[in-house]
Amino acid sequence: HLKMPTLVDALDKAAPSIPQRLGGQPQLEGDVRLALGRVYLSLEKLAAAQAQLVPAEALLRPFGGAAHADALLQLAILDWWGGRYADAEGRMRDAIARLERETALAAALAGALTTYGALLNDLGRFDEAVATVERTQALIAQGAEIGARERAGMLGNLGYARHGLGQLDAAIAAHGAALAAYESVLPPVHPDIAVSLNNQAMALQDAGRRDEALASFRRSLEVRRQFAGADNSMTVKAQANLAVFLAEGGELDEAAALIADALAHAPTALGPDQVALANLHSAAARVAIARGDGAAAADAAERALAIYASAESVDPAYPERARVALAQARVLLGIAGTPAATAPDR
Repeated sequence: HLKMPTLVDALDKAAPSIPQRLGGQPQLEGDVRLALGRVYLSLEKLAAAQAQLVPAEALLRPFGGAAHADALLQLAILDWWGGRYADAEGRMRDAIARLERETALAAALAGALTTYGALLNDLGRFDEAVATVERTQALIAQGAEIGARERAGMLGNLGYARHGLGQLDAAIAAHGAALAAYESVLPPVHPDIAVSLNNQAMALQDAGRRDEALASFRRSLEVRRQFAGADNSMTVKAQANLAVFLAEGGELDEAAALIADALAHAPTALGPDQVALANLHSAAARVAIARGDGAAAADAAERALAIYASAESVDPAYPERARVALAQARVLLGIAGTPAATAPDR
């Protein structure tokens, strides 16, 4: 539980002294900044990551190779998470093009293709995501040596894309293979394992395999709690997902406790991420609907919609979900005979 803050504190102490210690060694300074930026990114500390990755990319540019391509990829991930999708895709394609020029960089190319595939999945371009997996598999067939962790990322992309295409059995098989590959090389408490379990759970849920899905959701949340603590965005988002899943299955008390806990930790965990906060209120509305509490559901859905309206960019599916919840809440209030949802007689 205490691991993450101490790691962040150590990074924050080390970062300012890098220019003095490594001045005049641009390649080494670039490598160190890239490594720091990657860790900040894995902890979702985006401003701190950017402060390291922007100079890292500039320092490494004259040297080219895998390190510079990696700096481009990490900056692309920052763009992606900031909702700047066109910039993210442009940087990723630039990194891929640079890596394609040197056969010695085939393993790095495979990694870049996997990152690009994950972006394509997020944008709903599932056929293109499958194509990145097939390109990576061709590189492996030609002898590119990629590690188990990279292979796991590729298989996870394949599972997500197959799920998006409605091919649930293939999706579940790919997610199972991805999880096994991660577990072969990573410690049991690791964020990649948590994400893999969560994606597996969603495919199992859509396939109607509810008990298996619930077991995977629970394991994912437990890994996040142990790795990042209760005040981290990864934990809070997983709690909200599990709460909705439990509420829809009639397990109302546990769902209510989970969503209340998530809301209590949200100010620290989510910080400036307004869309994540709106998603959390939207989840709270769905839990309240399952519990038959129309007033609480309407309040939560209205909060979510107000935040979405002020957000810089948002997937339209998110506010739509909150609008549906608000409509259901009004129906509940109407059934209860309150005037809030009934039209006046004229």
